[in-house]
Amino acid sequence: MNEPAKVDILKKTSVGKLIARMSLPNMVSMLSLAIVNLVGGAMISSTSGGLEAISVAYPFEALLTAFAIGLGIGTGSAVSRRLGKGETRGADDVAATGVCIALMTGASIAAAGLGASGAFVGLFPLSAADAAAAKTYLYIVSAAIPITVTHTLFNRISVSTGLTFRPMLAVVSGAALTLIVDYLLVFGKLGIKQMSMTGLAIGNAAGQTLTLIIAIIVVAKAPVNVFLHRGFRLRSENVKDILGVALPSIVQNAVGALFLTAINAILIEQSYIKIYGAFYKVQSLAYMPAFGLNQGSMPIMGYACGAGDKKRFVKTLKLTLLAALILTICVFAVTEIVPDRILSLFNLDGDFVSEGATAFRILAAAFVPSAFSLILAAMFTSTGHGASAMTLNVLRGAALGLPAAYFLKKYVSINAAWIGIAAAEIIVPALFIPVAIVTFKKIFPSKKKDRAG
Repeated sequence: MNEPAKVDILKKTSVGKLIARMSLPNMVSMLSLAIVNLVGGAMISSTSGGLEAISVAYPFEALLTAFAIGLGIGTGSAVSRRLGKGETRGADDVAATGVCIALMTGASIAAAGLGASGAFVGLFPLSAADAAAAKTYLYIVSAAIPITVTHTLFNRISVSTGLTFRPMLAVVSGAALTLIVDYLLVFGKLGIKQMSMTGLAIGNAAGQTLTLIIAIIVVAKAPVNVFLHRGFRLRSENVKDILGVALPSIVQNAVGALFLTAINAILIEQSYIKIYGAFYKVQSLAYMPAFGLNQGSMPIMGYACGAGDKKRFVKTLKLTLLAALILTICVFAVTEIVPDRILSLFNLDGDFVSEGATAFRILAAAFVPSAFSLILAAMFTSTGHGASAMTLNVLRGAALGLPAAYFLKKYVSINAAWIGIAAAEIIVPALFIPVAIVTFKKIFPSKKKDRAG
């Protein structure tokens, strides 16, 4: 464990430089995961029924991963706020508490995933061969989920203390190994029998394992002690502090997975499922770097919140939002200009390309407004207002997007359904900007109000 003084970078480094230092490695990490998702989808789409199978299986995988992400965010948020208050021993206790929860959570989710995978795949109209491939994929992914939960937690704790480059190496190394194993197994290279979906899952598990090994080495050098130490006790206040942010984060990430599942059920026709499955992988290129940006900014805002530094908090929020807007505008422009070329990556042609290009152009309209949603959610989460972040993301997906997609597809057309999905992303940030302003005023009350009190 390094000296506590090393967390001073969260206090003393200029905001712009600190955002770059904290966010760029996270953005590279998230981008590498998006590339794995996109390239893996392109690889499997070259096999018969592969795109349909992975489009159905992926939401269930995302649902399992939601627990890992939420627990990591909740623990990281609690650690950074403790450090902002100067409570180094308290940060140690919170980190160790997060590890205890992770060990229990990982085993429970793995068991649930193994038990429910078959029933989940059975909800969709896949051929017997594609359904069997999707089930095998999910069995392997479920068995590996304790690894995912643990390395996600370790990396989030490291990032919350100001360490970002080495956690990035852990994620990027795992992503690189995943792509290598995917290529060898999916296409049957080097004399290896072609495995398709099974190979894709094995590549995923191999990458997760390498990420965990490196994450353990990295977190051991963080300025907090994540391991059980003398005098440590599982205190209810630490559990509540972690879960207060983790549970809403789990819900909001799970909503995204359930949204995908429900959209597949609403679309029902395999052609539409393939189109939306392809779009979702492209959408990751817009959202995943932005997720990395807000993950890098959350420790800065959390530390500033704990320290009562209003000026630093506001500057971080503004610069992060500006960067997210630039990112999403770039991906939006590419998607609008060459959707047909993007679709060709998934071996789609003919009518699929024509229908898919229209869908891509409509759905991409949500990219830029979503930047506001992502950064507002980061602001809520970093300050301990996880319920607000959860509500925002639930409205983006299930509460507005799903009903709009269902009724517009049923009574109007498929293109109207795409418009309904995009409209939900546009409306929600407009609704939550006032909520963010009220929350900010509660965190940093004005001096006039303080004097009046």
